[in-house]
Amino acid sequence: MAVQSFAAPELAPSPASTRATTQARPSLRFDWAATGLSFIFVSGLFVDGWAHTHGKVDQSFFTLWHAILYAGWMLTALFFSIHALVGRSRGLAWREALPPGYFLSLVGAVGFGIAGLGDMAWHIAFGIEKGVEALLSPTHLTLAVTIGLVVSGPLRASWARRGHGLALLPAALSLALTITVITFFLSIGHPISQLWGAKIGWHYNDNEDAAILGMLLNAALLTGAALLAAQRKPYFPGTLTLVFGLSAGAMVVLNGDIYPRDQAIAFVLAGALCDGLCAWLRPTPQRPAQWRLFSALVPVILYACYFASIQLNFGIGWRIHAWLGIIVMSGLVGFLLSMVVPTSTPTTPGLDRVNDEMAGP
Repeated sequence: MAVQSFAAPELAPSPASTRATTQARPSLRFDWAATGLSFIFVSGLFVDGWAHTHGKVDQSFFTLWHAILYAGWMLTALFFSIHALVGRSRGLAWREALPPGYFLSLVGAVGFGIAGLGDMAWHIAFGIEKGVEALLSPTHLTLAVTIGLVVSGPLRASWARRGHGLALLPAALSLALTITVITFFLSIGHPISQLWGAKIGWHYNDNEDAAILGMLLNAALLTGAALLAAQRKPYFPGTLTLVFGLSAGAMVVLNGDIYPRDQAIAFVLAGALCDGLCAWLRPTPQRPAQWRLFSALVPVILYACYFASIQLNFGIGWRIHAWLGIIVMSGLVGFLLSMVVPTSTPTTPGLDRVNDEMAGP
């Protein structure tokens, strides 16, 4: 009965010569179940992260915070394992036993369990990490990769088929969760976890060097997510609001001094503006001018909203050369990132002259 409640994958009908007969059939209920369990899993990661940033950990692997994290993993691992075993019982190979896009989620769930045992051995041998060490520990980085494989399942599933309307929402949430996991391990330089540029406590100091690197790295990450979302058609409205908002809200949890909710709201506003920009420009690699303009404006909008919220809440501690320079430089990073995906100039009559000028060789 437990397997039925999770909507066990169905097999496609004959003929046996087609690939559909050897692959578990996609299911929107499966997507939603995987997305919900992924959210629980990632929540456990941030609960454990909160414990680290608030001095709640001790010299033992067996803590309440680890229990919450590994409980989320166990639920997720059971979900994928049970469905994979059902598929195997129907004669499918492991790779085909789950709907398209989810085999790597199963690999990630198994890998996380193995990495967790390795993490326990690491802690016994070398002790509990402190501060930034928790982000650099080899076993923790392995856990990060395996979590990413798990929670990106609905996004990969969306690539494997064409959906519409609310059927695209699990993929948007999956992208947001994946970016949030990456952001967790980049939190040392994140503007919300560090409140770069704010006139508050130790934050008002000479950390511009670290801030520039951290903020540009975050700009590249979120712009990359925006480009990934924009090139997939149809585009789910609100995708960037979810991506920016979820990752920013998670960083609020990790801030050990205060909980900068207004800065998270600024990220949500930036995501909504970028969603509107995407709807207006309709950027794709086949529309080079719009593609590159969108990529350049996304981080500019993001950090304009961020520094506006810093000014309203705390006052900006940096001179205009620094904070405005970061906004401009982040736009350049976004523009360069747009060059990674090859563009092609459409042959349709009446093509914008700007498209021709920016298409490049």
